[in-house]
Amino acid sequence: MILETKRLILRPWEESDAEEYYKYAKDPLVGPICGWTPHTNIAESKRIIKNVLSAPETYAVVWKETFFQSKTAKIYIDGKKYILKEEL
Repeated sequence: MILETKRLILRPWEESDAEEYYKYAKDPLVGPICGWTPHTNIAESKRIIKNVLSAPETYAVVWKETFFQSKTAKIYIDGKKYILKEEL
């Protein structure tokens, strides 16, 4: 499933996202507050995309203007409450 707002695209993760994801995931101020250690290389980011972020209903958040992938969103649909806001 792909979801779009005026500014964003929420879509399944792709292995080709690894380089952009690594730029975010290597930051030592990001990983620890999310419960994981900073990534040490692009191969690690690619492995996380393949083994973790490819789970059902897990989406990459991509800015339409720049195609910069910035975050992850997990949306539960069947029987679960979810909220999508245009401000994302």
